[in-house]
Amino acid sequence: MPDLPQNVTYKSLRGAIAPMIKTAQDIGRTLPQPSRKSKRVDVSGYRNLMNQMGNYRTAQSTPATIGNLGSISVPYMGSTKFEPGGTHMGVDIANKMGTPIPAFAGGTVTESVTGKQHGEPGYGNYIKIVDSEGREWRYSHLESNFVPVGAQVNKGQIIAGMGATGQTYSTHYTYDPTNPNTWGSHLDLRIRDIYGKYLNPTAYISS
Repeated sequence: MPDLPQNVTYKSLRGAIAPMIKTAQDIGRTLPQPSRKSKRVDVSGYRNLMNQMGNYRTAQSTPATIGNLGSISVPYMGSTKFEPGGTHMGVDIANKMGTPIPAFAGGTVTESVTGKQHGEPGYGNYIKIVDSEGREWRYSHLESNFVPVGAQVNKGQIIAGMGATGQTYSTHYTYDPTNPNTWGSHLDLRIRDIYGKYLNPTAYISS
């Protein structure tokens, strides 16, 4: 760039450097230009891996049995004949009819339904207990209920016998109305918080 006198005007200065700017622009146009299109990254493999890890964690955190009560036949958010597509909002624990069922939390009995038979629509005989924090525990498909409405129960107290009243079925046998072993005896345990939101019972009963 040539030396300019101190009193040169702005117009003269602009005229002097304009050819240099044009030369730089021309050189720039000859260089490879970066692509302006955003490259779409395939993350399906990553999503599949994360889903598998989530399933693994769920399976590992769900115990196969609950003490002496029985085996988990359907986990929380699993699928059943009557609740397909992962809409089962409780935990099913299977065992023979009459298996004693303890209260997993103390509280007040708010409902105690009896007189239901196997195959009737719904949850059959059931008991609802509200604990001290306002959570509602529902024990369904019972063979027998041992506590009336208004009773105060303690954690660990036997409140019912496991059964197959209401809509139950066994995945191990062909249904035979004369054979109770084919009716799918189990406990359907569900918990709702004070706002009516379902909770995962496994987090409470495994401890």
